[in-house]
Amino acid sequence: VDQNTQLEAQVQQVMADNAKLCEDKSGIQAKNEELLQKNAELSDTLDILAASLKEAKACYHNEVLTNERLKNQAEDMTKEVADMKERLEREKEDMKASVAQMTEDHKATVGTWEKRLDSSSQTVNLLKDEIETVKQQMAHEQAAKAA
Repeated sequence: VDQNTQLEAQVQQVMADNAKLCEDKSGIQAKNEELLQKNAELSDTLDILAASLKEAKACYHNEVLTNERLKNQAEDMTKEVADMKERLEREKEDMKASVAQMTEDHKATVGTWEKRLDSSSQTVNLLKDEIETVKQQMAHEQAAKAA
């Protein structure tokens, strides 16, 4: 009997332990479901973050390309400006030389015309003197005829 009671007590203990294990199993399964749900949410968040990172990398890459293109354009424009400045400087020097040559040519032309004018003035003065001399001779001749 004593052994029987002992076995019954052991069976009841095993059944109590089994019930406790079943209860623990249910708790563990519920916690496992909760963790699986949390894992799925974190996976979704990770996918969203990965997509955002990929998009940010693409934007950054585009910005780098745009910056490189703009830098090249700025360098090209700087070179064009320098070339223009150099060309304008040459043109300015050519214009200065041309103006200096025109000024010299003008001076020479003015000098030639001044000489011609002086020569013409001398000729006019000689002609005036000659006309005056002729007038005086004619006046003398008329006075001689009248006398």
